Formats: sequence, C-alpha cells, structure tokens
Amino acid sequence: MRPTIIQCRPRGYEYTAIHLTSDNLAEVARRYVAVYLNRSGDALTVHTVGGVVTARPGMVLLEDPHGEYEVLTFEDYQDQYEEGLEVDAFVLRGDA
Repeated sequence: MRPTIIQCRPRGYEYTAIHLTSDNLAEVARRYVAVYLNRSGDALTVHTVGGVVTARPGMVLLEDPHGEYEVLTFEDYQDQYEEGLEVDAFVLRGDA
C-alpha cells in the first residue's frame, strides 16, 4: 500500500507529511532515506536532527525541503501545520 501524503498548508507547504499506518510502514521505510522498519515491523526508526526517534502508526512523518525528518503526533501536526483547518479539508494525494 502506498503512503498517503498530506499536502501541508499554509505554513508547511514546503514539507511532505506522511500519516503513518500499520499498512504503510514498510513502504515508507523503503522509500525514505534515514527511515528504517524495526525488527518487529510495528514501528519506524527515524534519524532526525535531534537524534533517533521511534515513529508508530497514527503519527506523522514530516520531511522538510532539505531532507531532514521530524516525527509528530497527529495532534501536534494539526496544531503546528494545519491550524484552523478541519481534518477532512486536507488535500490528499497518492504517492507518485
């Protein structure tokens, strides 16, 4: 299953945000640099500027224009990048 990419607006338009699910962890690990599937296959290990972080289903993997990663809870992602927008107002597109 291909990851669902959330097009960030308005402040985060330069970022790629991927909502992580148990179905897309392996695909995300295969496609993104510095992101690895853990041994049990239920989480990702992500190398960020601040260190190594574990990303689990329900979280958001954020990649900035320079290829740096951040892992956020979905609530933190909404607060920081989707202020004032409803969840169903996200622009969703398939990964090309």
